[in-house]
Amino acid sequence: SLPTFLAAPFYWFCTIFCGLGGEIVSFFFGWRFFIILRIDFRYVALMSKHSIFICSADLKQLAHIRQQIRIKGAVWACVTGDSTVELAPERRRVLVFATLTHVKYALLDGDVGCFCSISRPVYPVALVGHRFFYLDRMQHLHILALDTCLAGLQFALLEQRLPDMLRLAQRCKAAQLGTAVQTYLQRKGYPEVALLFATEPDMRLALAMQSG
Repeated sequence: SLPTFLAAPFYWFCTIFCGLGGEIVSFFFGWRFFIILRIDFRYVALMSKHSIFICSADLKQLAHIRQQIRIKGAVWACVTGDSTVELAPERRRVLVFATLTHVKYALLDGDVGCFCSISRPVYPVALVGHRFFYLDRMQHLHILALDTCLAGLQFALLEQRLPDMLRLAQRCKAAQLGTAVQTYLQRKGYPEVALLFATEPDMRLALAMQSG
C-alpha cells in the first residue's frame, strides 16, 4: 500500500528541480518526500529516504522499491542499451536512481538492476544514451559513462520488442553478461531465448524441456 504520509497535508513550501532541457523533473515538498514526474505526467515516482513508489498519474501503485541504503535522487529515462537510438520523451519508462553506494534503475514492473557502484554521493540529473549526468555535493555537473546493455534488454522485454530483445541479448553475451541474461529471461518466462545463453548441459536440457 502507499505510505501513510500521502494522506497528510503537503507542506506549504516546495523546491522545483529542472532537467537538462529545462523540463520539470521533480518537486520537493517540505522534508517529507520527493515527487519525480515524467515529462508527460503519465507516471510519477514518490521517493522517501529508503523507498520509492512508482505510480500512475492517478496514484495507482505500480511498484514499490525498498532500499536498505539511503536514496539520494532519481530521474526518469529511456534506457535502450544503444547510444545511437533516440526515443520520444514519452518512452521514458525507466527510473534511474542513486543510493549512497550505487547507481541503479527500476522498471515499471518493479524489477531493479544496478548500473555501477560509486564512491561518493551523486544526485541524478539525466541519462542520455550511455551518459549519466549528475551533480555532486558541490553542485558541479559531471558525466559518467554507464553500460546500459542489460537495462536496455529488460526495457525491451517490458515493451515486448522481441527483435530488440534478441539484439541486446547478443550484446550482453558479448559483454560476458550471459549468466545474468539467462537467469533473467528464464525468470520472465522466455526459456527458448535463455537457451541461447546456457552453457551447462543440464541447464540446456532443462531449458529445452521448458521450451517444448
